[in-house]
Amino acid sequence: MNHVIRFTYRMGKSNEKFFKEMNDNVAFQNRPPNGKSPYEEMQKMMQQIEEFDDKGVISILSPKLFNLMPDQQDPESKRYMSPNMLSFQDEGINTDECETLKWLDLLLDFTGGTKMLNGHVQRLGEHMKTVDEILYPRLLETEKMEKHYDKVHSMSSEEQRRQMKKFGYAPLNAKQLEMMYGDKGVLPAYNVDVKSHMEDPDAALEKTIRKLSSLTPEEIAEVERYQKDESTIKVGKMDEKTDMPFRTRRQAPAPPRRPSFFDFRDLDPFAFTQRISNPNILGHYVISPYAFYLQVFSPTLLNMEIINPRAFIATIFSPVVLVLRVLSPSAFRLMLFSPLMLIAWIMVPEAFLAKIFSPKLLDARILSPESFSAIVLSPGAGVMRIASPNAMNVLVLSPSIFTYGLWSGNRYVVQVLSPGLVGVDQHPLLKPEP
Repeated sequence: MNHVIRFTYRMGKSNEKFFKEMNDNVAFQNRPPNGKSPYEEMQKMMQQIEEFDDKGVISILSPKLFNLMPDQQDPESKRYMSPNMLSFQDEGINTDECETLKWLDLLLDFTGGTKMLNGHVQRLGEHMKTVDEILYPRLLETEKMEKHYDKVHSMSSEEQRRQMKKFGYAPLNAKQLEMMYGDKGVLPAYNVDVKSHMEDPDAALEKTIRKLSSLTPEEIAEVERYQKDESTIKVGKMDEKTDMPFRTRRQAPAPPRRPSFFDFRDLDPFAFTQRISNPNILGHYVISPYAFYLQVFSPTLLNMEIINPRAFIATIFSPVVLVLRVLSPSAFRLMLFSPLMLIAWIMVPEAFLAKIFSPKLLDARILSPESFSAIVLSPGAGVMRIASPNAMNVLVLSPSIFTYGLWSGNRYVVQVLSPGLVGVDQHPLLKPEP
């Protein structure tokens, strides 16, 4: 069918070009055999989607709280210990005999949910200890060095900038040398003679080069051994012969290219890429599909993806805020500790997803169904679905609050300890009059 559509479209354009050369403007349009307009076809399609109500849904220990509209049970749906409680309609359990919060606490203890949550908190605590005791101090040290480098660079004179442009290097002045290699500088372990560098910088440079060339094989091996250490530069042991710390790297390879802080990609597909500790702000991907992509500690903010399919994506500790995705289907995607907020999905079908500890807030999906998904400990609030049905999904400990669904039913969905609070499903408030 797609081949036919492409062929007729191509022939129509060819005919239009022919008539245009004959000074006769003619436009060709494809219409369905029944003569209905595209609007009528879309209306018919929406009526068919409307019939996609909840069927085959299995709810286990997943009560519904504060239902705004009456519930219509499907014969194929099964509910185990999942009543309607505190409903605004005359149905379910709405008396004072049920103490909802205590009942939910009892269910969590009974199913082992409390133990599982405590285990995750302990494992997360070990990670936070590593961050506080190792990563964070090194980050502060690196930031301090960068500030010193920026300050030294800002003190460059016009003559130094001219020499840098002409020769690729320029000698530092006395104040810059003191800031870099003085007792309170960034690299005090280098033991640089500031006076000799000021009197004859060329001779001091030549002396340093000669010291480097006189390194013994043992000293070179010591330097190469420290090249493997990727930690930040620290004050190391001094070599009495060369006046240089063993931490100094010799011909260190350039670091691998990291994605840009503002990542703009147009017609630029990629694969087997990682983004670690590098946020993506105000970026956009347009017709740039990607696969096998790892994103760790890299939040996404104010981003846009248009016609951008993706597959085999792992997003870990990377929140996503204010993102628009259009015609960007995805499959085989993992989200771990990556909350979503203010996300708009337009014609973005998704399949084979795993969301763990990834709550979503103020999420809107239009013509964006989800299927074959596992959602664990990922609550949702303020979620709106329009013509976005769910199929073959499993929800565990993922409650929802203030949800609204229009033409968005569920098929063969299993809910375990995933109550719904103040939601409107399969009862569209904006349903057209028959």
